[in-house]
Amino acid sequence: MTVKRPWLEKPIVKGGFDLEREARSWGNKKELELDAVREGGSHDMPFDYVIDYYIEHGTRDLSAIWRGKVVMMLERWKAWIGDDRPISQVGMAAIRGMISDLEGTDTGSGQGMRPTTIRHHAKVLKRAISFAVKDGLVDRHPITSWDLPAESPPRNRVLTRGPGSELESLMKALDRSEHWIKDMFLIAIATGARRTEVGSLRRRNIDLEHRCIRLEKTKSGLKRPVPILGFAIPRVTEICEGLAGGDFLFPGEKEGQPKHFPKAVWERVRIVAGIQNYTWHDIRHCYATWLLEDHPEVTLVDVQKILGHQSYRTTERIYVHLRPETHILKVAALSADFGVS
Repeated sequence: MTVKRPWLEKPIVKGGFDLEREARSWGNKKELELDAVREGGSHDMPFDYVIDYYIEHGTRDLSAIWRGKVVMMLERWKAWIGDDRPISQVGMAAIRGMISDLEGTDTGSGQGMRPTTIRHHAKVLKRAISFAVKDGLVDRHPITSWDLPAESPPRNRVLTRGPGSELESLMKALDRSEHWIKDMFLIAIATGARRTEVGSLRRRNIDLEHRCIRLEKTKSGLKRPVPILGFAIPRVTEICEGLAGGDFLFPGEKEGQPKHFPKAVWERVRIVAGIQNYTWHDIRHCYATWLLEDHPEVTLVDVQKILGHQSYRTTERIYVHLRPETHILKVAALSADFGVS
């Protein structure tokens, strides 16, 4: 029987190992796990085992693409900190060393890794260790205070609208592209869903009766319903016709797999449209911005829930300029006198 361990290149065969030291290592780790659970958590658990434990048990509900990114970030931490270092020896000094290394990483832009991306690495590590603490594998978190780079200024690239606008040019370019690209764009701009969330949609995720999609695999790992704006309902209905519950809306060439959507495909559409500095992820910003601009009744909390931001602060940083001092306007309009005359 083959048991796949997704953080490794190849599966390990249960009950058989290529080398004796591999078998001993596996056995030692299992003993450590059992001892930790019996004793209420161990502070000497090897760092790599804590990370592997989270990858195996804590990332199951993440979307495939985001899970891949999480694994990549955690493998970087393992390479930097070392496999056999006890979790108790993973302190802020080691984190700062890794951060310095990431800041010097060549990302192709000539500027090193962005502070926001570095913060993502730290958050993923923090989540992995916290997961082990929660499950009783580790007795306490070794890092109580995180000294991280300041966040990058929020990006909010929004297309212009109206006659002769960027949006008009983009729609013309999409009309000349493959139909599935335009369909994916239509669903994205009507829901604010991420590219991976749109690309992995199945028929069972589309609730036409309640005009929403019910996302199962998300970045946060949490299921969430997302409303579909009315202009997209007719086309979404057409796409769903004849599909069974488990069928992908955008099936790939391989059976049982969604369509692969490389960035180069979107880049071609953008170039044809003559639009600069516009990524697929910016579609989410357009959705949220236009929703807030066109509908005063929509709140930042509404946007947070729709976009799937785990923290309200994320939504506020990007879109608060569209709702300036709404709390003042709301309270000033109240007629309450508290009984004071």
